[in-house]
Amino acid sequence: VLNWMAWSAEPSAARNAIVLANIVGFACVTSMDVWGVFSGDARQVAKPFLVVHLLLTVAFVVAGRGEMRAR
Repeated sequence: VLNWMAWSAEPSAARNAIVLANIVGFACVTSMDVWGVFSGDARQVAKPFLVVHLLLTVAFVVAGRGEMRAR
């Protein structure tokens, strides 16, 4: 809910911090998924999660860049 409220809010330092935190968090989870899938230690269900986490990371990077470009 907090992310959605921040997404529709006016540009601010708090909103930028939330976007940056999501980029860092999803990038960490994506890297752990990559490690698990390519090392063979992960279960089969990790492959779809890898794609989802990667897409979320890219989406937040694009949103963050768009915000910084608008300023």
